[in-house]
Amino acid sequence: MVSAPQRVRRDPNVITEAELSTRSTLTARQVIEQLRPHFLRVRGTTTLGNAQTGDVIWVYVDNTRMGDDRVLNSIGAHEIREIRYLSPSEATNRYGSGHVQGAILVTRK
Repeated sequence: MVSAPQRVRRDPNVITEAELSTRSTLTARQVIEQLRPHFLRVRGTTTLGNAQTGDVIWVYVDNTRMGDDRVLNSIGAHEIREIRYLSPSEATNRYGSGHVQGAILVTRK
């Protein structure tokens, strides 16, 4: 009896190098807008802490905080190995407080 090939499950919070290779002429932001627009969705503001930072999705490039999501406009898809979205709780556990909208991690090649 021949078994069916295993289908690899796609992590909805990760854009892989294979997906990026099909869109190598785009910026990181354009790739996210096309493949995982929920990464950029602001999930409402919080009344706790600084209201000015409530709407910010922080972007980390190779584990260095580079700024808000506007940084994604300056990174070419051809430079990237992986883009990962962290939920607010995951981002807070990894990088500390101030991540009420989560974080986007970009790993370069």
